[in-house]
Amino acid sequence: KYKEEKSKQPYHINLIDELHANEKTNSRILVKLLHYKQDGKYPLLMGFLESLTHEYKHFNFSHFIKNPIITSEKHRIDALIIDRDYAIIIENKIHGAKDQPDQIKRYIDTITTYNIPEDSLYILYMTSWGGKPTEDSFPLYLREKFKNRYLSISYRYDIINWLEVELRNPFRKTEEFLDSTLLQYLDHLNGLYQIRKIDEPMKKEMIKLLESQLNLSGNLVDDLGKIDETLENIVNVKQSMEELRIIKYFLFWENQIKLDFPSNLNKIVFNYSETYPKVGITIEYKELSISILIEKDEDGVYYGLANVNEEERIEALEALLKNEFSGLEGPRNKWYRWE
Repeated sequence: KYKEEKSKQPYHINLIDELHANEKTNSRILVKLLHYKQDGKYPLLMGFLESLTHEYKHFNFSHFIKNPIITSEKHRIDALIIDRDYAIIIENKIHGAKDQPDQIKRYIDTITTYNIPEDSLYILYMTSWGGKPTEDSFPLYLREKFKNRYLSISYRYDIINWLEVELRNPFRKTEEFLDSTLLQYLDHLNGLYQIRKIDEPMKKEMIKLLESQLNLSGNLVDDLGKIDETLENIVNVKQSMEELRIIKYFLFWENQIKLDFPSNLNKIVFNYSETYPKVGITIEYKELSISILIEKDEDGVYYGLANVNEEERIEALEALLKNEFSGLEGPRNKWYRWE
């Protein structure tokens, strides 16, 4: 029914839709917008922060924007703003990526090395609808310390509202490409939440179908119970489908590795777990062991050379692999080199 109604919509094109923007893409777009500079000022960055301080009275950002360095993926932080006397960490979960253990805590520890006082460090946790980080990622005791400098904000309301305001600003007349980017990005988000005007007929038909299929009676308590139960089932099925998708990849890779590398020469590593599934081989080199792995975390899939145990990397092996695999990233944590 959804496909049927979608096919009735008038022609519409959005480049960001066609490129299938993920979390990293959204972070890069946000960073590029915040970079905009005019007459020595950063009007989009200023507008973004002003919109948050206006909407959330407890959020206490009172610094002057002087010469911010705005980056994407530095220290694996989705978006990072570092100025002379303040810093802003932006974690982007628009498509529901899971929090890592100690994720926000680690980011805070990293940025304090820039000699930014902790009381001048801000955290923006951006999700689709305004969800909060897990206790494991951002412990409550730490959240309490940041209570006036931490916000959980939503793309559906906060970002869309900010973009709508910016599209009414005067620089639209002189910045043709910036104007078109703002327009395309706002339209992309409106499409994500099905709030484009062309979505209205489809939404009405979908509501009719759902009311019929769920056999809603008009009794508020009964109807909400059926809706909540169905939503819970959908969430469970989605999680299982996502796990199945990952399993299929790793089983394929495991079988391919077994074909490519005889098991009598190499130990096959295969560990499917919810946190970090991995597959690869372990080899011995001059009484040293090394794993060559494919591994997945919430940011994506990595391959590279890693320590067999999670302990400190072996210095002699680290030096050798750094020279032999200089084109790869690293070292970091258990990884000697990775891509």
